[in-house]
Amino acid sequence: KLILSARGGGGWGGVPGAPPINTPAKVVQLYNLESDPGETNNLEDTHSEKIEELVNELARAFRDGRTTPGDSQSNEGWPLRQKEIIAAFPQLGEM
Repeated sequence: KLILSARGGGGWGGVPGAPPINTPAKVVQLYNLESDPGETNNLEDTHSEKIEELVNELARAFRDGRTTPGDSQSNEGWPLRQKEIIAAFPQLGEM
């Protein structure tokens, strides 16, 4: 799971009885949900290649307006406008 934010992003935070989650992040949060379903171990620093792979897939989906085979479609959410994220991943801001 890739979260394009250093703050929050859903997950298990706030679940009654669950321990507090402290997942420091610089730009994004990356979790292996198979081995860490509670999103407690941010892999941002150790798996940059996976982040790049997922960001490239997201950029392709934005650009094509779809994630399935077929003709490209318009996408009102493209290009991304979050300056911090675009600085780290320029492919998300390209048209």
